[in-house]
Amino acid sequence: MGVFNAVCIDTSICGFVFTVNVFDTEVYHEKPYYNHPRLFALEAVAKGIYRNNISGDIAECGVYKGVFANYMSRLMPDRKIYLFDTFSGFDNRDINEVEENESGIFRKKTNLDDTSVELALSNIGYRINAVVRKGYFLDTAKGLEDCQFAYVSLDTDLYISRYILA
Repeated sequence: MGVFNAVCIDTSICGFVFTVNVFDTEVYHEKPYYNHPRLFALEAVAKGIYRNNISGDIAECGVYKGVFANYMSRLMPDRKIYLFDTFSGFDNRDINEVEENESGIFRKKTNLDDTSVELALSNIGYRINAVVRKGYFLDTAKGLEDCQFAYVSLDTDLYISRYILA
């Protein structure tokens, strides 16, 4: 998929002071998400990206309703954000006996299908920088070989994905 500039931040030694003012709970009404440790880690990564002048876009693979992508876009509003998802639930190519046995939960085609491109975009604050890549990840990543990424969130919810994305 292109160049990935990684930044690793150990928050236990960096002494970051986390703020939650960028986590606008009005954007996502289903549950309070702003105290989630994943968001604190995202904020630490975003600070590290800017402190270290790391260039590149950002991306999320497994967007679902766009909640985490919203936080990504708010913390890094000057970056183009690529949104990789089927926006219609799990692809039938990934639903099989291996997935059932290895993930511990049988992921039916109806799992996570209560979304759409429109819904995800409506939850993203800085959607002007959003690039939707709808479809199966291996197909939608084509043509991005020359792109450079500062941060990529991999949240595919499937056991098989750890091998496909490796």
